[in-house]
Amino acid sequence: MSEEPYRQLTDQLRPAPGGCQIQSATAGWQVGTLGATVLWDNQVVGISNAHVLIEASSIVYQPDIVRLDLQLNPRIGLVGGVSIETTYDSWDDLISRESATYSMWDFGWFTPDPPDPEDPEDPGPRTTPAIAGIYNGDEPLHVRNAEEGMHVRWIGASTQTVGEYIIKDSDVVMVGTDAKGKVFGLHNFLRLMPVEGKPRAQKGDSGSALVDDDNFVVGLLTTVPPDAPFDLGTKIPPTQADISAVKEMTRDEVHYERVMERDRQAVIKAILAKAQEAKSSTCIVM
Repeated sequence: MSEEPYRQLTDQLRPAPGGCQIQSATAGWQVGTLGATVLWDNQVVGISNAHVLIEASSIVYQPDIVRLDLQLNPRIGLVGGVSIETTYDSWDDLISRESATYSMWDFGWFTPDPPDPEDPEDPGPRTTPAIAGIYNGDEPLHVRNAEEGMHVRWIGASTQTVGEYIIKDSDVVMVGTDAKGKVFGLHNFLRLMPVEGKPRAQKGDSGSALVDDDNFVVGLLTTVPPDAPFDLGTKIPPTQADISAVKEMTRDEVHYERVMERDRQAVIKAILAKAQEAKSSTCIVM
């Protein structure tokens, strides 16, 4: 496995490997990372975060739709489905409830476009099962469930260098605010501790595949909490039928505490300690 930077991951690549930059047609200016082209639910699909792919039937572009110097049509596929967030009007609205609904994943998939046999200039397959710097095979990797203690590798379109994590928790609750100011809750998430000396994720790395030592894809990188010593990832739903799964959680099951910008790092550490002591789920407010 090479750990040299892959500076071309923001360029147009055909076939597109895991780790390269993608953009959904409905994402505005936002870009993310193609995690991998995998065998999931008995079909070969490209996978990334729901907040990267945005919505079903959206066109997926690689590297994006806005660049003017591209040699090929940037379209590589069509979104098949994404997990959906349950939102609340405000933070107070969420914590005032006896129970709240938390989505289980930040996951979406797309079907790669097939080559056009009638076009002599067609570039061939739109994606490849390979993941830059991690996996060079021709067969799509399989998916399995993430577990605490796993060592995983990842590469994203922004960082462009192979990173490594140890999965410390696999049942983290995250509360955040979307682009419209709505508050949402996510359950079942992964706390990812970077291996010393390895890169931290950056904006644009969302959707990067988490690959274990047996070359199974066990999750996707989701977000980098500011000033926190860890990153967060999502598990992968077993099938399409599970993608809309949610969990109803009461106030007794979740430790709520708002994290302010001025003391974010100290409060996050306190949240983790309190949640461990109370044996409740961890809540991190983004």
